[in-house]
Amino acid sequence: MIAIAIWTALAAPPKLDASVQGTWSKPAVPLLDLATTWERLPASTTPRGGPLPNWARMLAHALPNTTAAMLEFDRVHRLESPLDPKLRARLRWQIANSNRCEYTKRTALFDLKSVGAESAEIEALSTGNVSAFAKLPDDQRKALEFVKQLTVKGADLTDEQFAAVLKAFGEKKTVAIVLMTAGANWQDRLLLSLGVPLEPEPMAAIDFRKDRSVADEDQPEAPERVLPPSTPPESWTPAEAFGADWGQRALTELRGEMEKQKARPPRIRVPTGDEFLAATAKQPAKAGQPRRVPKIVWSLVCSGYQPNLAAAWSGNTSSFRVDAKQDRVFEESLFWVVTRSTDCFY
Repeated sequence: MIAIAIWTALAAPPKLDASVQGTWSKPAVPLLDLATTWERLPASTTPRGGPLPNWARMLAHALPNTTAAMLEFDRVHRLESPLDPKLRARLRWQIANSNRCEYTKRTALFDLKSVGAESAEIEALSTGNVSAFAKLPDDQRKALEFVKQLTVKGADLTDEQFAAVLKAFGEKKTVAIVLMTAGANWQDRLLLSLGVPLEPEPMAAIDFRKDRSVADEDQPEAPERVLPPSTPPESWTPAEAFGADWGQRALTELRGEMEKQKARPPRIRVPTGDEFLAATAKQPAKAGQPRRVPKIVWSLVCSGYQPNLAAAWSGNTSSFRVDAKQDRVFEESLFWVVTRSTDCFY
């Protein structure tokens, strides 16, 4: 999902809605009209033709299958998470506020109001006043600080901070908080980078459910991309882009750091294979393929504790791979740059 903005900008939409042009500041791509957006989306088992968020109207031409997966992801995290609805909305507002993403701040306040939060809290948060959080129970305040730290710099989250949230919420809900934070930060960065304009009023989650009986070959095709000719400025150097220490550490040193990380005990118990299979028993499997326990530990943790939330995330990544058809070396290189920039050992 890292290069969505890049690939979206390379595919010019064919049919635009003139009524929304010029109502926002420097959008990366124009919006399709609603009818064209629905035409681009894959078949669904839910009614079609209603309102869609502006980001879906920006992405549907270049990334039709990914847009559908993102609509499902948004619904799952806003409506189906096991977290208390008010807490869920407060956490989402906290993340959006930390990222300075007005779009999702408004959406989080819409959700918070929808589940019955007091008007005084809504009014305070609408002005950026977080004093209302001081009145919340201790466990919620810890969770709010937790997601803020993960957003601002996740590498600095301490074992003690994680342990406090784990004690307050238990394994399943702690994983739900982490997954929501990861997804929220991805959404915010995407919306900010694309310059998505605000709707007149925040929108409820869209009940879009992809028809999974449709064969892969019958899914929408993303348009062919043509890379524009471009060269970096003559004065550009990797050190300027990524920092003076780029490439300074020896491979043996890096491998030693990896071994240290592998030796660290996990902050949360890793589910057993039987627990994973039981948790994911209701998740759809590919025809003719037996369900297997993943070897990747983070997959085992996420799906073992929160199969529905994790499946919504993997639906985004798999759909993006189908739409973007990126060179895997390029894709993994982008992933490496991002993880290095965030000091993520993985």
